[in-house]
Amino acid sequence: MPILMFNFSLPLRVIIVIIIIIITIITIDHLTSGCPILAKNEHLMRHDKICAHLQYSICKSLGIETTDKWYTHVPKPMFEQEDVTVLWNQAVQTSREVTANRSDIIIKNKQEKTCILMIDVAIPADRNVVQKEAEKKLKYKSLCIEIQ
Repeated sequence: MPILMFNFSLPLRVIIVIIIIIITIITIDHLTSGCPILAKNEHLMRHDKICAHLQYSICKSLGIETTDKWYTHVPKPMFEQEDVTVLWNQAVQTSREVTANRSDIIIKNKQEKTCILMIDVAIPADRNVVQKEAEKKLKYKSLCIEIQ
């Protein structure tokens, strides 16, 4: 944590307000992405809601029948249309064993039997976006090699 340096020529009231703002920012950051107690349920629910909205939007854009409103959409493990399959939280089978083989959403071309798009959602704090992106790329590198 950085050491805070204050100009003590400022009125004490201003210094107290600055400290309260800094504490509030740290607390919000902790609650939205760093709290291990909330990570078990609340963060997972937020993650799943975002994935459900993504799946709803993908299905709508591909012309796959779904609900009228995104917030009433209940993700199914598989939505299919003529030549496209949208998978939700399904493991990808490969010829070699791959430990990270379950992405949040996968869009497959049924005719060519290829993976069009693989989406794995993360909701990091602003300060962790680059780190989380690097983690995800490393995590799924072997799966990407296997499905090419």
